Amino acid sequence: MERELERLKQLSNAFGVSGDEKEVREIIRGCVEPLGDSIHQDPLGNLIVKIQGSKDEAPSLLLAAHMDEIGLMVSNITKKGFLRFTTVGGWDVRILPAQAVVLRTSSGKTLDGVIGSKPPHIQTADERKKVLEFEELFIDVGIGNQEEVEKIGIRIGDRLTLPQKFGFLSGNPQVMQGKAFDDRIGCAILIELLERLKKRGKPRGSIYAGFSVQEEVGARGAGPLAYNLDPTCALVLEGTVAANTPGTKKGTTPTVMDDGPAISIMDRGLIADLRIARKLEDLAKTNKIPCQMKRPPSGATDAGRIHLTKGGIPSGVLSVPCRYIHTPRQLASINDFKNAIQLSVEFCYAFDELY
Repeated sequence: MERELERLKQLSNAFGVSGDEKEVREIIRGCVEPLGDSIHQDPLGNLIVKIQGSKDEAPSLLLAAHMDEIGLMVSNITKKGFLRFTTVGGWDVRILPAQAVVLRTSSGKTLDGVIGSKPPHIQTADERKKVLEFEELFIDVGIGNQEEVEKIGIRIGDRLTLPQKFGFLSGNPQVMQGKAFDDRIGCAILIELLERLKKRGKPRGSIYAGFSVQEEVGARGAGPLAYNLDPTCALVLEGTVAANTPGTKKGTTPTVMDDGPAISIMDRGLIADLRIARKLEDLAKTNKIPCQMKRPPSGATDAGRIHLTKGGIPSGVLSVPCRYIHTPRQLASINDFKNAIQLSVEFCYAFDELY
């Protein structure tokens, strides 16, 4: 397997629910330590790699990708040992019943469980017709009482994820499947970008590679990250919604999988800087890189927080289309992934022309 796909596999499989990104951060740290002029971690857990530009007075660019994934959190332990939980990030709760879960305790112990609910055999006819309420769900770790659950280290606040191993669809091995492509796919792009900058040589302007925390709960890491770095401009690298599937009206899907990386114009948190969006378009055309425009206004990214930081930071977003995003099993095209890498690299050598 090629280097960039092997890294994405490792990142996708890692545990990293918002506020507990340590495992993902350490994988990234191991990859990027040889690639920058400096590396540091801020108090919130954001990881920043700097490549000093070849010209001291040139503008600087923040490239950002978030490390966290959506997940669940233990909110209560019942006397009979079942776990009540809340969501961390945006879930469609209809998909949760009967899903396997992996719980990570504060001490680092990993435990398996399943999301349980009242079985259909003993539901009333009316109950079988409706979607289960969130309050009707619980997590079963196979332990019969609260004392034993607490004895093995489970506490309120422990995070859970829905596991899914990275792989490729057997019918089309150019399609990847796995969890947390939002935004481990952005993290993998950013690592590979640093590799290519190392080989190709320093851009004129300085580059900050920022791996952020807590994006899925309101882009909470991105603001302090951008505030401390104060770059001239920013480009967020993301996984985004692709819904060219049955049941979606023609022309309403934000992006189409395998049509190239998507350039944002507007989403729920950002009106992209047109200079950045158009520069990405021009670079894609010049370098014969397939790309598409993301149809507004869907989703939000770290760019929504970054562009409002300090006196304002012109920002854009480049995304890889992902089907079934915010579920345990997401799909993405290898071609879109690789083209996003190439386009973001070209932007690093051209962004200073905008200022």
